[in-house]
Amino acid sequence: LLRQKLIVQWNQMKKISNNYKDLQERDKEISGDNANLQDQVGNLKNQNENLQSQLQQRENELELLQERKKATEAEADERQIQNNKLQSEKEELTLKLHDIEEVLKKTEKDLAE
Repeated sequence: LLRQKLIVQWNQMKKISNNYKDLQERDKEISGDNANLQDQVGNLKNQNENLQSQLQQRENELELLQERKKATEAEADERQIQNNKLQSEKEELTLKLHDIEEVLKKTEKDLAE
């Protein structure tokens, strides 16, 4: 009976030992997986920082382009105002020229008489 108990205990100890070895092996695998995941997290953080930096650059470029657009629009508005003034002056001068031509024709007619 004692021998049987010893055999049972021995078998239980072997099982425990095998389970312990299996757990140690699994722990190594998990540690390796954990290290890989930490590397991936680090890589993702770096990618995120790079993307944030690129986004900031694009936002800065967009802001500059918007400022240029406003300046260009203001310049275009100013040119349109100048064009309108010049057009008005041209029309006035055309009317004056027409008046002068009429006076000239009348003067020539009077001189011919």
